[in-house]
Amino acid sequence: GDARTMFICHVTRDDVILGFLAEYRRKTRRGIPFQSALVICTGCDDGMGDVNDIELSPEVCDMIRDAGPDGPPVLRAPGYSPADAAKHIRTMTPKFNANDERRVTRATEHYEPYIDFDLLIDRTSSIADVAA
Repeated sequence: GDARTMFICHVTRDDVILGFLAEYRRKTRRGIPFQSALVICTGCDDGMGDVNDIELSPEVCDMIRDAGPDGPPVLRAPGYSPADAAKHIRTMTPKFNANDERRVTRATEHYEPYIDFDLLIDRTSSIADVAA
């Protein structure tokens, strides 16, 4: 099976971001499932305590937007360096495994009445929200 990889990079690494998008397109054209995600960190850590955010270039935003709502998951982590983002992800405790059908079904039944799926889809389908 395909690795479910989460890539983490700094916003200045256009090469990594464009490579990620190119691999998504390559696999999609071949009908191969794409199960990876990209976390783009906008915070700086220059060792001097400077954590100012750097924004995505308009061209890269356009390329992410061009993938459309069915494109690969691209998340923006404002204020985090890649090392900090990786540390936070690594220390997260999963509450259940996606393959545990019984627990997933019970969790879905519990939370479904409280989730506005139209709003969720609207907010997650636009890079403008992510890059803002």
